Amino acid sequence: MPSATRTAAIFDYDGTLIAGYSILAFLKERVRRRELGAADLLRTAVSVAQSALGQIDSRELISRGIHEWNGRRLADLEGLGERLFERELRDLIFPEMRALVAEHRRKGHLVVIATSAAPFQVAAVARELGIGHVLCTRLEERDGILTGKSSGPVLWGRAKAEAVREFARVLVVARHRQLPARNSDIAVPRFGGAHRGLRILARAQARRAHEHDRVVDA
Repeated sequence: MPSATRTAAIFDYDGTLIAGYSILAFLKERVRRRELGAADLLRTAVSVAQSALGQIDSRELISRGIHEWNGRRLADLEGLGERLFERELRDLIFPEMRALVAEHRRKGHLVVIATSAAPFQVAAVARELGIGHVLCTRLEERDGILTGKSSGPVLWGRAKAEAVREFARVLVVARHRQLPARNSDIAVPRFGGAHRGLRILARAQARRAHEHDRVVDA
């Protein structure tokens, strides 16, 4: 691994790379197609209210959202993600964040997205920005049909931080073995372990591209 890639820039997705929340585009599409009835909308509203009141945490809210995909074909949602990107999500990318990602790439930094979103919510935006590494919440599927459960942890809070640490550890091992880093949708089946020799620029959610950088030296 070239020395330049010893610096990794880690970006959150919703509210950081894009304005707002990508899941809203999917919900609006389901409403437009009349796939959500009154009971579904009420259930969603109750979950959001419970989260706002602190009755459930964000991980539970995300898990309930994942359950709504039960029985859907993964390929259909991947296709929907591409269409929503062309129709809406591309325009939600902050111009200053697009420029910042491009700057990191010019410097040879490894650019990573870490998000609680599902792969089909983030894949097209990652491709648009030239980001080849995505840590996200994987969805369980059987024969291409979603079960309504996550495959592994929901990457929120501590789980997301642990996924980033494990990703860094794997990269350091690969560098020491002179192996290339693998691209796209990095699965993180296990957590824990120290990582050294990799400098991480972790970008917190921010309104401006030049605010709230946090540098972590392992």
